[in-house]
Amino acid sequence: MTLDVRQPMGLMFTLLGMLLAGYGLVAGTTAGGAAWFNIDAWWGGLLTLFGLAMLGLAARARRALARSAGAPR
Repeated sequence: MTLDVRQPMGLMFTLLGMLLAGYGLVAGTTAGGAAWFNIDAWWGGLLTLFGLAMLGLAARARRALARSAGAPR
């Protein structure tokens, strides 16, 4: 068994990204800056995509490890 930090990292970024995107969508653009650009929603979406990518890479590595463990040597 190997340590793969992509799964907990993916879970953390996905959860934080969803929370930040949800806050950005509910709160709107009340912060200072451009009224047309909701920074919380955009960064929350990017964090969610990054977290999902890490989860996908962790799942792919887990499948490859299981496949190689079952192969005859």
